[in-house]
Amino acid sequence: MKSIFYTLLLSICCTWACTSNSKKENSAEKETPKATASVTVYSVDSLAAGIDKLVGQEITVKGNVQHVCKHSGKKAFLVGDNPDTKIQVKVGGKIKSFGGELIGEELTLKGKVMETRIDEAYLARWEEELKKEEAKHDHKHDKKEAGKKADEASCDAGNSPVDKLRAEIKASGKEYKSVYFLQGMEYSISDGE
Repeated sequence: MKSIFYTLLLSICCTWACTSNSKKENSAEKETPKATASVTVYSVDSLAAGIDKLVGQEITVKGNVQHVCKHSGKKAFLVGDNPDTKIQVKVGGKIKSFGGELIGEELTLKGKVMETRIDEAYLARWEEELKKEEAKHDHKHDKKEAGKKADEASCDAGNSPVDKLRAEIKASGKEYKSVYFLQGMEYSISDGE
């Protein structure tokens, strides 16, 4: 009777141990894809083509540094195969500034896709700032010089950056123009792969 009891107890323990190991293996299998999941690395050209669908997402992009803002180092511009296609990157995360030595280097950069919408309210504020700057400038020069500026301004009517943006917005059929950029988090200089 004791031997039957021990045999039954041993078989229950073996069954329990096998079931427990099976559950651990299954949970390990489920975790493995997360750990080895590949990260999509966008080229600047492919990112620019579909950036509007990635707003708010963290992405990785690879591109060449074409320009770094000299005074602050707070912005850099990446280009891909087409030098006319650019992505602006602003500092953030582990990136405190971009140095001029990065120009020409290929970076692999992680960042968050952001959008600024330029609408009529934005343009009106910008226009007011331009008028204030112009008024300060006119007070510093004599009236004759101010008259020349007024003549030049009337000839340039419709050619200001504000007017150009208004025309782009009107042509788009939307009430705003989207400007996309990356809020940088971290980068590394690519090793040419």
